[in-house]
Amino acid sequence: MGNNNNAVAGVQVYRTSRPGEWVRQGTTGYCDIVKNAQTGEIAEQYSIPIDQGLSFEEELRLYEMRRNQPRIVRVLQVEKENTTHFCQGQEFLRVKTEHIPKRLSDFEKLSHNEGFYVLLEVLRGYQAIHRFQPRFTINREMVGFTPEGQVRVWLNENFAKNSPDLPRVQRSQRPNVRP
Repeated sequence: MGNNNNAVAGVQVYRTSRPGEWVRQGTTGYCDIVKNAQTGEIAEQYSIPIDQGLSFEEELRLYEMRRNQPRIVRVLQVEKENTTHFCQGQEFLRVKTEHIPKRLSDFEKLSHNEGFYVLLEVLRGYQAIHRFQPRFTINREMVGFTPEGQVRVWLNENFAKNSPDLPRVQRSQRPNVRP
């Protein structure tokens, strides 16, 4: 097991942190806030199970794509955690994303100009996502803002995950369609 971060061709985002590289600053309740000791960059650090719906190489390539994609929540670094969670029998990843201190759900109202700006940026971001993931639902938790006010989007409320959490349709919610 361990932290075996062997390089995958062309994937720069996958690497092991050096000791003291990232310093924990606090928590949001769903992720840790960390600061890069050398650059001062603030990031969100998540611990998530490796996605069983994707090959490990596919998952890393998605993280790499997100590294420099405009309007999409940027991924700064991905590494395997040092331990396997035995109670779940899964390996976990430690994923660092850019810091998104506000979500659209944090705002009750936007001015017309702000609303149009957000709408345009959201549509551009989701257009890019739709190229590789055509099926997902969007909510206000999937739209965030950088400290500089730039709009960022993703296909999951957990910005570290590469797959959408698709809602399961209950039997009572299914349309009654008769042939």
